[in-house]
Amino acid sequence: MRTWSAKLAVLLVTTAVAASLAIPGPTATAGTPGKWTDISKLRVSLINEPGVLRLDNGNLLVVYERYGQHGDSAMGYTTLRPDGSKADQGALLAEWDRVTSDPKPIRISGTHVSIVFSGVRDRLTPGSPYDSGAMYSLSGGADGTGWALDSTGLSQSEFAYGSFGTSAVTLPGETPVAAYAVNKTIRWHEGFDFSIPAAAPDNKFTHGSCCLYNPTLARDDMSGKTYIGWYSNGDKNGQWTRRILPTTGPPRKAPHSTDSGSSVSPDQAVAMTNRSGGGIYLAYCRGYPHCVSIALWKVGAKQAMAVPNSRGADTIAIARGTDGRLWVVWDTDSESKVHAVHTDKSVAHFGAVRTIRLPEGSLGSYRLAAEGSTARTVDVVVNNADGLHHIQIEPGLKVSATPRRFDGDRRTTVAFTVTDAGAALKNARVEVLGKSDRTNANGIARITFGSGTHAGNYQATATLTGFYRGTVAVRVTK
Repeated sequence: MRTWSAKLAVLLVTTAVAASLAIPGPTATAGTPGKWTDISKLRVSLINEPGVLRLDNGNLLVVYERYGQHGDSAMGYTTLRPDGSKADQGALLAEWDRVTSDPKPIRISGTHVSIVFSGVRDRLTPGSPYDSGAMYSLSGGADGTGWALDSTGLSQSEFAYGSFGTSAVTLPGETPVAAYAVNKTIRWHEGFDFSIPAAAPDNKFTHGSCCLYNPTLARDDMSGKTYIGWYSNGDKNGQWTRRILPTTGPPRKAPHSTDSGSSVSPDQAVAMTNRSGGGIYLAYCRGYPHCVSIALWKVGAKQAMAVPNSRGADTIAIARGTDGRLWVVWDTDSESKVHAVHTDKSVAHFGAVRTIRLPEGSLGSYRLAAEGSTARTVDVVVNNADGLHHIQIEPGLKVSATPRRFDGDRRTTVAFTVTDAGAALKNARVEVLGKSDRTNANGIARITFGSGTHAGNYQATATLTGFYRGTVAVRVTK
């Protein structure tokens, strides 16, 4: 097991080499909530899955495999400011024979970030440590600059370049864990090793006849235990999790992740994350051959929660939010839209589901990534076959009215209640028919309609800084 301090002394490729790959940073682009920003226009394939990490300076790092200039495989990065505008963009790798399509950025320490990946660089050149097909890493500063290839290995096995999905997480002591799946086996490796491939053996387990896909690692903040989640399409079909550190536990199947022995494949990294306040959570489809709803499951719980309005979901991502909240983001297989919803602080209630149209010309969304750890909004990156695109999505307001129907010939006071994930919101402004009021500490605004109000259907709108507006219809009769 190696720490960053030990690894720093044996960097094979210097920061100067990485800098020679850099592309000048672009002019700042507006990226306010609700506006799509191009991250990597064209030059990515449908299977390219972006990796995201919130940096210590508040910027969002997005890394991705992409086509090189000569048909080779390459890796690029983009950093986005907290307001969603582009801060920097450049190349991490160029002219590789193959790079895995799902690089994973992780924080190693307060000063360094690593990107975990596999691939093969120039198999025709004997002696290159990067032609082994093992797990490797790039490292840079906490601000996402100064990238360099590391001369340390993250797996002993040389099959990682052909994996069915990779993942990475950081343990205390600046120790990374890298994992990948091939056929019916998942392997993982602790710590940086001074050689490529690593001299220390990998850990591994097999599960069923075949095959295992899209593993995701997550470490519980409270217990310190590390879990891996994966999808199986073999005789043990469905979505599974297992504790792998500090000791290995039994595999657990996510409730109702199969229907009569069949399941909907996630097609990208299993949507699993930790939560501030403790717990590991998994989001996945229930039902087959189509998704009946997304299930949100706390690993170890007997039952899962149904995510509202998620019927027909296809690609799913999950993100750790602020104050114990979680974000679930998904697209559907029948429309060019992305949906997002967050929970309350105890993950007991859901807020309003937001629905956002994909960029113009999109045929759909093929890969999704989400990050929501430092702001009320969630940052979403999609691969829509036209490139990678980013958007920030605000939580939506829920509004109810009592009564929702009343006689216009009678003076009537309607109580409008504004909430977010079950919590009452104070100082939200509710407007309808030229009248308005602000909600009190109980989330209630009262608007009185005099006798003689014209019959019809009217929409009341609630607004509050940091939220997307909510609406409710009221009907006036005669």
